[in-house]
Amino acid sequence: MEDRKNKVSNLISLHRKNNFDLLRLIAAFGVLVSHSYGILNKGLEQPMLLYGNSRIILSDIGLFIFFTISGFLVTQSLLRSISIIHYLRKRFMRIWPGLVVVNIFCFTMGGFVSGFSWKEYLSNASPWLYVVKNSSLVVIEYHIEGVFTNLRNTAVNASLWTILMEIKFYLLLSVMRFHSLFTNRILLLAGFILLCVARGLYISMADKNSIVDTYLLFGSYFYLGSILHFLKAFHQFKWLYAVVLWVLFFIMPQQAIKEILLTISIGYTVVMFGNTKQLIDLKGNDISYGFYLYAFPVQQLVLLFGGYHTPVWMHVLYSTIITVPLAWASWHIVEKRFLQRKSLTNKEPST
Repeated sequence: MEDRKNKVSNLISLHRKNNFDLLRLIAAFGVLVSHSYGILNKGLEQPMLLYGNSRIILSDIGLFIFFTISGFLVTQSLLRSISIIHYLRKRFMRIWPGLVVVNIFCFTMGGFVSGFSWKEYLSNASPWLYVVKNSSLVVIEYHIEGVFTNLRNTAVNASLWTILMEIKFYLLLSVMRFHSLFTNRILLLAGFILLCVARGLYISMADKNSIVDTYLLFGSYFYLGSILHFLKAFHQFKWLYAVVLWVLFFIMPQQAIKEILLTISIGYTVVMFGNTKQLIDLKGNDISYGFYLYAFPVQQLVLLFGGYHTPVWMHVLYSTIITVPLAWASWHIVEKRFLQRKSLTNKEPST
């Protein structure tokens, strides 16, 4: 059994000889930095890209990277799966174990920082419901009664909303696969064009629904990542094409088209860089998911003890120092073990 696990580990290592893990880690760190500005009530002071009537902050860019890579790699996983059940099982084992453990971490942390005694805390339904709801993959609970109540933002882990959105995109891909839409690249491209048209029309509307806007935005990045996975079979990604896309974005005066060009520019650049020769060997330490999961509750803890007068750079530094070992433990103790079990069962590298 040990030899088989070593072989699987080697397969995983070979499978990761690209820059996707590095990109995801950079994206997770960008989200942390952006959240530090927001948590310290200095959101307008953070670096941002201004264009037309819009702005992009680091957390936006980080999530754009996450959803693009997810669309690209999850499509690969789906195509390698022997059935829809096989595919969904792989997605579940990648997402759920780490999520459950971070929810238990927040439950335990809450007991130490709440205004209740441990007896009162454990007899309260709120912390238990927090774990159950956030582990259900169906609903989200941001708050635990008595935890972080002295902070302006009382959320325990405000980053979890992206997990539920991504799961919905996973399910949508499985439906597309079930109806064999993946076998027709023209239909896939037409679907992306229709999505872009819908986004363009929606951007032009005066009265917008934030939920619809969010799904259209991040759905376009996820879908683009999926499309680019199919394009890689007959298209060689080149920096020249990326430069042309970015030039078109900066010179385009029309806001709606500019938004679509930004999506295509970021998505293409991310996939192109992800597929290039590995720049930094992370030695198989894919801590980006754990980093993303633990960062926000750690940042709330740092704020709780440091206060709002803490400089942003110091808040980022302390949060990173605490989050990295938690993410490392999440990968080696939880996530990697489930991925190895999945790979041993399915005889394929993890995705």
